[in-house]
Amino acid sequence: MQIMRATVDWFIDNGGPSLAMAHLEEAMPVTAEKNEFREVDYAMYAELEMSGSLLVLVAIDDENNNEFVGYVVGTASPSIHNRGYFEFSTTAFYTVPHVREQGVARQLFEALQAVCRQSGVTEINYSVSEGQPMTHEVVKKLGLIKSETMYSMKVKHE
Repeated sequence: MQIMRATVDWFIDNGGPSLAMAHLEEAMPVTAEKNEFREVDYAMYAELEMSGSLLVLVAIDDENNNEFVGYVVGTASPSIHNRGYFEFSTTAFYTVPHVREQGVARQLFEALQAVCRQSGVTEINYSVSEGQPMTHEVVKKLGLIKSETMYSMKVKHE
């Protein structure tokens, strides 16, 4: 398995949108109704990449025709509350089902930690829906701890 840093263009050109859609469809039963889904904003990804705050890591199965099998996408930014604190935040951490239990998520996460260390990031935050118990198990195995509870509300536009 090869873990590498990728550009937004590489992600788009090599099947990232298909993986992102599979990720959304897998999460859909617990996160939203189908009509609430929106397109991934790749133009925003590109803007964040240009500003230096976007990080894209991908997992490539070099033993299986270089298949694109996972990713983590997120942003790094200074904390608005704590001086000297730099946070990496993501909701986009995914591996395709047929490589789960093979350590791909761990390899992606270890690569993420290495990049974060080199970049001066002090904390990694991963937000996941309550109704995804498998994901909760994986993140615990990776060493993440539940540190906060987030509440959300849809803003109605009339």
